[in-house]
Amino acid sequence: MARAQKHREGETVRLLKQPLAKESLDKLCAAGCDREFLVRILLALSTLISFDLSTPRNSRYTFPSGKELTKLSAEIEQLATRIEHANADPIVSPAVVLDALTKPRVPEAERAYRRQLLVYRALPEMLRTYAGDLRKSHNFVLRRIGPKRFSFERHLVLQFLEYVVDQTGQPHYEPVQRLLESAFRVTADEGAPLPKLFESPDALKQLWLRSEKYGFRKKPDTSHPILKLKL
Repeated sequence: MARAQKHREGETVRLLKQPLAKESLDKLCAAGCDREFLVRILLALSTLISFDLSTPRNSRYTFPSGKELTKLSAEIEQLATRIEHANADPIVSPAVVLDALTKPRVPEAERAYRRQLLVYRALPEMLRTYAGDLRKSHNFVLRRIGPKRFSFERHLVLQFLEYVVDQTGQPHYEPVQRLLESAFRVTADEGAPLPKLFESPDALKQLWLRSEKYGFRKKPDTSHPILKLKL
């Protein structure tokens, strides 16, 4: 615990030595953010993103494409049809084999046998229902996220922006971008490429606006006094 605390304190010192980091932190804190919490969440977020980006691309989570899920749904429906054929087979049907293996059956065993038959008969329809719901789920989430794939990086940065807006009433793209870049320089391996999302305030603004357009974040709190100001 002491070692972790010492490591975090060292990261904080290095963060504040980054160009414009202290100025950006002061600006957000003056607008309403808590300094200690802001630094803690910033470094934790950056550490997670740095770790995620250092892992092989094929091991990271990516939002499945419509083509992938359409194929999966079709395969599930095909499996449902094959199960129906197997159920109808007079020799290899699980129901036929179960009937042969459980005779003679006492009343309790008979009830268990009939419950198992219901499972065999319901399974194809359950799979078809699942396949249809999978397609519906994909379409629903796609509308909420937008055409771009979901990423762990976007999710964490969006949460950070939501915290800033909750505390200050504004996303403050420029100081947030500077702090994200500075924190990444501190937590990432030397020479690691800066995520495109951290390169400019405009990238953060696009993420923020798109996330509202597609319903992927909560609506802004219009009760905040800053948002009530008439300019």
